[in-house]
Order: sequence, then structure tokens, then C-alpha cells
Amino acid sequence: MLKATLPQAMCTIFVVALTDLIGARAGYAQQASERRSGLVKVAAMQIKGYDKGNLPREGYDPTEAIVPYIDRASKDSAQLVVFPEYILGHIRVPSPITKKILVAAAANHIYVIIGGWETHADGSLQTRR
Repeated sequence: MLKATLPQAMCTIFVVALTDLIGARAGYAQQASERRSGLVKVAAMQIKGYDKGNLPREGYDPTEAIVPYIDRASKDSAQLVVFPEYILGHIRVPSPITKKILVAAAANHIYVIIGGWETHADGSLQTRR
């Protein structure tokens, strides 16, 4: 997982790189060699979720909207799916939400880029100084 904190936006981008998990699946090496054509198919999703000013809403799980799009992008032969910035809202990393995204990405053999505001245990935002 790669974290990049932007000082102005305080946005964390999560890149779920699952090479080891995906590689463990039988037959993946052949699939990977078939995909190495030099082209990458990217699915860009524009869906509703949290916005940068939203605080967590009780009972709302953004993965209910996100996971079906990961599934769909994989079925459309995409190798990478990109979601809007801040869609995860204020989030702890790791968390049950990031785990659900990780599991969906591994099951679909796809990379996922998704953004949110990473928070500390005390609720303050993650920043770099």
C-alpha cells in the first residue's frame, strides 16, 4: 500500500498493489504474461461517496457502492480501477473498509486507486510536516 499525503489537500491515496496475493492463485502467471502487451486498461469511476468536508455517517459503508464497481471493472478486462478523491471520507488505515477493498481487488485480480482523508486514532487528520 502506497500512501501519498498532499500538504494542501491532506488527501491520502491508497494504491492496493496485490501482486503477491494475486500471484498465489494458480494460473496467474499465464494470465499476467497475456496482459503484458504494453497497454493498460483503466476504468475511471465517478460515483457518489463522501466528499472532502463530510464527516463519517453512522451506518454508511462506502464499500457497498465501491465493491460492485471493482467487480464490474474486472469483468470489463480493466487492470486498474480509479475512484474519486475523498470517496472513503475520513478513514483509519487499515480498517474494515480498506480490508473489503483489498479482498475485492484480490478476488478480481485488479489494482485499485482510491482516496480518503486518513485520520489518527484521536480523529485528527494525517498530515506531513
